[in-house]
Amino acid sequence: YLFTEVIYLLDYCFVVTDLKICADKTFIPPFFLFYSLIGIPTFIYSLKVMSNLLSKLFNKKLAILFPVVMIPASAIGILLGLVERFNSWDIIIHPLVIIRTGLGYLLYPNKLLGVIAYTILLYIVYYGFLRFIKIFNNKKQ
Repeated sequence: YLFTEVIYLLDYCFVVTDLKICADKTFIPPFFLFYSLIGIPTFIYSLKVMSNLLSKLFNKKLAILFPVVMIPASAIGILLGLVERFNSWDIIIHPLVIIRTGLGYLLYPNKLLGVIAYTILLYIVYYGFLRFIKIFNNKKQ
């Protein structure tokens, strides 16, 4: 979810000078960019750690399936927070609303398209980064 925070950079600047420079709070765009980029390694690291843990506790197949299942679930979670503006505590306060809204993302074609787009993006980020690391490690040896 953190790397979706970069959308708040769009239309952020309220006071623009004649030179098209954002005059108010110029530190905010770099802060949001840095903050959002932290989400990418956090996402990859947490999936990798959980996969490794499942591999040790159960078997290798479950560890391989974990990111395959969690990435679409994460895509729905991102959309619930980003579009629907739910917070983490809403799962306790309004669980049926969260479930109904989440299922809506799977049942309605226009919402399903958003889930598919985010899922593909997250698959590219996760597996692309793992592939990059593998190539990078092979070149070091």
